[in-house]
Amino acid sequence: MSIKSISKLVSLTLGVIFIGFAVAVSWSLNHLNQSFASVEFFGQQKDKIFTQVSQPIFSYLLTSEATILGDVEQALSQIKAEVEGRANLSASLQAPFIALINELEQTTLVELTATGKLTDPQTLLINNEKQLSRHLQKLLLYVNQAKKASLPKQQLYLQLVSDSQTKLINLAGARQSFFTSHQQMSADNINRPLQELITLSGEFKKLPLLGVMKQESSGNTVFSLGNQSEKKQLEDMAIEPIREIPSLLQHYGKDMEVALKVAQNKVTGQVTVNQQIKTLQEKLLTLEAELTSEYQFYEHLMFIIMIVFLLLIISAVLICIFGGTRILRRVSDLELIMSKIAHTSDLSLRAEALHTDEIGSMARSFNSMVEKLQETSTLVRQKINDIQTMLKNMPQGLLSFDDQNKVKSEYSAYLEKILETDQIAGADLIKLIFENSNIGSDSMSQMSAVSGACVGEDAMNFEFNQHLLVNEIEKVMPDGLTKVLDLNWAPVINDNDVVEQILLCVRDVTELRKLSAETAGQKRELDIIGEILGVNQEKFHQFITSTITYIAEIENIIRDTPNGSLDAINIIFRNIHTIKGNARTYGLTNLSNHVHNTESVYDELRQPDSSIAWDQLRLLDDLAQVHQLVEHYAKINEVSLGRKGPGRKGSIEKYVMVDNKQIQETIKLLEKVSYSNVHDLMVAKNAVHSMLRQLGTESLDTVFSAIVESLPALAESLGKQEPKVLINNGTLLLKSKSVGVIKDIFTHLFRNCVDHGLEMPAERLANDKPIQGCIDVSIEVDGELLKISINDDGCGLALNKIRQKALDNGLLQENESLSDEQIAALIFLPGFTTADKLTDISGRGVGMDAVIGFARKEGGHVKINFLDNKDGFDQRTFETVVYLPGHFAVSAKAPIMVAA
Repeated sequence: MSIKSISKLVSLTLGVIFIGFAVAVSWSLNHLNQSFASVEFFGQQKDKIFTQVSQPIFSYLLTSEATILGDVEQALSQIKAEVEGRANLSASLQAPFIALINELEQTTLVELTATGKLTDPQTLLINNEKQLSRHLQKLLLYVNQAKKASLPKQQLYLQLVSDSQTKLINLAGARQSFFTSHQQMSADNINRPLQELITLSGEFKKLPLLGVMKQESSGNTVFSLGNQSEKKQLEDMAIEPIREIPSLLQHYGKDMEVALKVAQNKVTGQVTVNQQIKTLQEKLLTLEAELTSEYQFYEHLMFIIMIVFLLLIISAVLICIFGGTRILRRVSDLELIMSKIAHTSDLSLRAEALHTDEIGSMARSFNSMVEKLQETSTLVRQKINDIQTMLKNMPQGLLSFDDQNKVKSEYSAYLEKILETDQIAGADLIKLIFENSNIGSDSMSQMSAVSGACVGEDAMNFEFNQHLLVNEIEKVMPDGLTKVLDLNWAPVINDNDVVEQILLCVRDVTELRKLSAETAGQKRELDIIGEILGVNQEKFHQFITSTITYIAEIENIIRDTPNGSLDAINIIFRNIHTIKGNARTYGLTNLSNHVHNTESVYDELRQPDSSIAWDQLRLLDDLAQVHQLVEHYAKINEVSLGRKGPGRKGSIEKYVMVDNKQIQETIKLLEKVSYSNVHDLMVAKNAVHSMLRQLGTESLDTVFSAIVESLPALAESLGKQEPKVLINNGTLLLKSKSVGVIKDIFTHLFRNCVDHGLEMPAERLANDKPIQGCIDVSIEVDGELLKISINDDGCGLALNKIRQKALDNGLLQENESLSDEQIAALIFLPGFTTADKLTDISGRGVGMDAVIGFARKEGGHVKINFLDNKDGFDQRTFETVVYLPGHFAVSAKAPIMVAA
C-alpha cells in the first residue's frame, strides 16, 4: 500500500472520530451550558432576594420605615417578571421559584404590613415625659419669681423639683432601654421608677403656695349694676403645675399599659416574619441543591464522552504508528543524510533513491537540491571574500551587534582607528561607544534596552524605538583628545520582516564640526555687522550709551538688594524691557533676542507664584552676558567698522547743528541793520538770540525718526497695515540732553498704539475706517511743563477689559466702583496687561509701567485724557499725554506739521 493510500485511510478514520467527538461534545456542552446558565440565573435571583428582599425586611423589622415595604414589593415583582421571562429556564425550576415569590407577596408582605401599622409604643410616653418636664421647669421659674417667699419655702420647692427631675430622667432611661433593647426585659424595669415618681408627686400637694400670682387682665373685672367694678381674687401660678403633675403621671401609667401591649404585638409579628424568612431560605437552598445536582450530572457526562473519544483517538494513533513503521524508517534514513550534510557541510553525500514511491521521489529531489547548493556555496564563498575585503579597506567604522549588545566579530578595520582600540569583537556596545562620552546614564540605559526590544522582533519595533538612539556624541579618547562621532543606526531585516541584528556606522566628524562652528560664528559676526550698518553712527552711539547706563543701574540694584524686593524687580524688569525695545527699534535682532531671554527670567521673578527664587549671583551672571554682547556690538562698530564716538553730529560741544538757510538769513539781517535804529537792533538781536537758542536742539520728528522707521516691520509681524504717523512739532525744539528719555518713553507708546490701539485690516474695513491706521503726535508748552500727546484712530481704550483683568488679578473687589479715569490709571501698574497671550512684543505688562517710571524719574508725569463724552462705555477714544519739565524744549519761529 502506498503512502498516499495509508494517508487517506488514516485521515478518514480520524475524521469520523473527530466528527463524532465534536457532535457528542457539542450536545453535552449545550446541556451543560443550559444547566450552568440556570444555576447562574438562580444564583443571581437568590442574591437579589437576599439583598433586595431579606435584608430590607430585617431592616424594616428594626426601623418600621414604611417605604421599605414598597421597595421590597417592587423588587419581588421585578424578580417574578425576570423568572417568567426566562425562555430556557426549566419548568422544574420556574414553578417552585414562582411559588416562593407568591408566598412572599401574599403572606410575608401582608404580615409585615399588619405589623407596621402598630404605632411606636413610646410616642405617648415621650410626650407625657415632655409635659412633666415643662411643668417642673415652670415651678423652677416661679420659685425664681417668688421674691417674697421665705428661703425655707424656696428650698423645699427646689429640693422636690430636683428629686422629681432625677426620677423623671431615670424613668426616661428605663423606658428607652425597655423598648430599644434587643433582649426581652421585665416590665418591672420601667414600672419601678414610675411608681417612685408617682409617690414623689404626692408631695407636691403638700407644698405651701409661693405667692406668685397671675397678672390681672381685662377679663378679671366684673361690672355691677351700680357701675362699680369688683376684681376677682387672683390665683397663685404654682397651683397649675402642682395640680397637673399627679394627673400626668396617672395618664403615664395608662399609656404604659397600652405601649406594653403594642410592643408585644410587634414582637409577635416579627417572630412570625422571621420564621417565614427562615422557611424561604430553606426552600431556596433545596432548589439550589437540585440545580447543582443537574449541573454535576451533565458535567460527569461530558467527562465520560471526552474519555471515550480520547481512547478512540489513542487507538487510531497507535494503529498509525505501528502501520507506518516502515515509512518512518526510510524517512529516518533520509533525515540522517540531511543531518550529516548539515553538520559536516559535506555536499558530496547523497540519499538512497531506489524506490519509486513518494519517499524515493523526495530523496531524488533532495539529491538534486544538494547538487545546486554545492554550486551556490562556491559563489557564497566568493561574495564573503569580497565583503571581508570591503570591511578591511572602507574608510568608515562599521559593526553589528546582537540582542545582548555584544559586538560581532565582523567589523570594518577603520573602526579600530576611530575608537583607538582593537578590543572590539565581543565587547559591550554601550561601553565601547558611549564610555567617557557626553551621554548621560539615563540615555545609555535607554539605548541598552533598544537591542533587546528590536532584535528578533518585528521591524516596526525598530521604528518605534529609533528615537532613543543617539546620532552624535562627544567622546574623550585614551590620549585625552575629544572626538565628535556621527552614529548611523540601521536594522538588518530578513524576509519575514524580523530584525536579525542592528548595524552601526561610526564616522569621525570632529574636524567637520569645527569648520561648521567657525562658519556659524562668522555668519553671526556678519549678521551683527549688517545690523550695525543699518543704524547711523550717532543713533548707534546713543543706543550703546543709554544701554550701558541701564545695565549699570540694573547691576547696582541687584548688588544693593541681596534678598530681592518687588520694587527692585519691577525697576530692573522695566530697564531690561526698554533695552530690548530700543534694540528691536534699531533692528539689532541678535541683541534683542538675547535680552528677551534675560527679560523672561525677570518676568518670572515678578509673578506671585514664581518657580524661581531671587539668586543674586545668577542674575549678575545673566546681566554680565548681556553687557558682554553689548560691548561686542560696540567693539565691532568701533574696531571693525571704524565708527568711534557719536560722529560729527553727536559732538554738540564741538559742532553746532543749525539750518544753513536760517544762518544765511540771520547774516543778511545783520548786514542790513542800522546801528542808529533801535528797532532794527532789537529785531537783529531777537533773530540771533532765536538762532542761538536752537543750538543743540532737534525737532520732534527728527527725534522720533528711528522709532517711526521701525513701525512697518512691527505692523507686518502683527498682520496689520503700516500706520501713517503725523507729528506736529509746534513751535518747539527738544534739547539734545532730553532726547534719550523722550525716546525711551515714546518707544513704548508708539508700539502700544500699533499693538493694542490699531485694529486688524478686516476689522477696520468692517467699521468703515481706512485700512491704514493713523497715529498723531503733538508737542506744546502747558504752563511750566512740556506736554507731548499721542493718540491713534483705533478702537480706543477697552475699559471693561481692563476692569475684568483687575478683578482677575485681585486688584479690585467685585463691588468696588471706579470712574473711567481711575480704571484707565490701572494700566500704569507694574505687570498689568490686557494681552490674552504672551508674545515677544507684548503681554508682560511693562510698557506703560516703564513710561510712567521714566517720566517720574525726570520730574514729570503721564495722564490719560478721554476724547469723547461716552462716560461709562466699554470702549473710549483717548490720548496719552506725557508731561516733562519745561526746560526740555525751546521755542522756534513757526509751527511745522510733519507726516512721517
